[in-house]
Amino acid sequence: GSDTATVADETAPNAPTVLIVDDGTPGDELLTQAEIGNDGVQLQVTIDGTDFETGGHVTLTINGGAAIELSFSDFTNDGSGNLTFGNYTYANGVI
Repeated sequence: GSDTATVADETAPNAPTVLIVDDGTPGDELLTQAEIGNDGVQLQVTIDGTDFETGGHVTLTINGGAAIELSFSDFTNDGSGNLTFGNYTYANGVI
């Protein structure tokens, strides 16, 4: 007997990058209460948008807390082109 199979692309996506948005002085290794404000620490995660939008997912774990898994299908368009899911927004590979 014989069989054939198609192997999908097994290349891993580029590693995500994380930016602490609140840090008013990047590189000083300090995050002050004034920089944080009243809304907590805001993070920006840059991912491979092509992989994410074609069925990929992102798992965020902050300070060892519960894992947050996000998929492109979780996000909804508010009619103005803004994609949101809970407290998260997504646009062009940036969560």
